[in-house]
This record gives sequence, structure tokens and C-alpha cells, in this order.
Amino acid sequence: MYDRFSDAARAAVARAEAEAYARGIHQVEPEDLVVALAGHSGVAGSVLRAVAADPALLREGVAATSVPVAVDPARVRPLPLAESTATAFTIAVREADGFRQGYVGTEHLLLGLLREPTGRATALLLAIRRDPGMVRERILDLVSSPGFISPEAPVVEVPIAIVPDVDVPDHRSRLAGVDRVLIENLLEEVVKLRAEIGRLRAEVALGVVRDGRHIA
Repeated sequence: MYDRFSDAARAAVARAEAEAYARGIHQVEPEDLVVALAGHSGVAGSVLRAVAADPALLREGVAATSVPVAVDPARVRPLPLAESTATAFTIAVREADGFRQGYVGTEHLLLGLLREPTGRATALLLAIRRDPGMVRERILDLVSSPGFISPEAPVVEVPIAIVPDVDVPDHRSRLAGVDRVLIENLLEEVVKLRAEIGRLRAEVALGVVRDGRHIA
């Protein structure tokens, strides 16, 4: 399953494990992943912050709705996933498949959490007076909007056909080598620009500016 996760999704899972460990529990619960997603720069984090669901507020909601536990220093890391969290991951894969996307990004993880049967993530959002349905609608509107390119989507490298060297004067051979280097450099820039455009499109679609302010 994890082999389909985007780098951002994997980072969010690792952050969720740290959140659970800090709470003193023995497994990663859905609410830990919600907090982790809100603190990440991925698509899900942008959606959550757009509805003012920041990590600090979500942690307060977790503390208010969870049963206090004593921290057990004997816990072994990494912590295992709770059954409900694993179910959310399975649903996230289905969400990605539904959009015909070969990767599982943070947007799919959040959709999976909102559809998870126990409703732990939904209950957390309600506890901080945020509408889970609105969060889901924002993700769906964003992902399905024309021209949306997720900054988490893996970059597909297009192979370049290199014409075999032929007998030409030395200065032309050197020029061909320079041209190949130039093309490779240009491709690297295109990849960077593609990721940046995807990120900016996500922010614009959500009405979020880069400094964290919200557009009414």
C-alpha cells in the first residue's frame, strides 16, 4: 500500500505516528492523522487550513474528546496503525482509484478519513465546530476542477530519443553534447515549474494566499 503513497502522504503518516506517541497511546488513531495532515504543506493541509482547522485547534479537540492515558515509556516505535486508521488507508486507495490516479496523496488520505466507518475524524472536526461535509466538498471540488495538477503527483519522465553519433567534425560533436546537457537542464526546470504551478493552483482554488491569510 505505502508504495503508492506520495512523499507528502508518507511524511504525514510519520508525523501522525509522532502525534500518537506524544499523546502516550500505543497506536496511530485517525485523529492523529488529521492533526498531521493539517500541519503538512500538502493538498489536505491546504484544505484544512482554509477552513481554519489548524494543528493547535485540532489538538485541543483531540484532548477534549479522547480519554486521558498515562504515558508508557516502554512503547516501541514505530507505533502500529489502529484498525480504523488502516481502514481509512484502504478507503483512500479506493478514492485515488476513483479519480484514476496512480498515487495516494494527502487529499486521498483526508477523503478516506472522512469516510472511515467509526467517524473518528468526523467527530474531531465537529468537536472544533468545523463541517466535515464542507471539508469533503472542498477537496472534491479542488481535485475535480479542470486543469488541477496536484503538486504531490509523481512526475512522469518522458524519455528523450538521442540520435546516435555519426561521423561529423569534432566541433559538431561537442555541440551535440552541449545540446543534450541543455535539454536535460530544461527538463529539470520544467519539472520544478510543474510542481510549483500545481501548488499555486491548489492555493488559488482554495482561496488561500501564501502568507496564510484567508480570502473572504
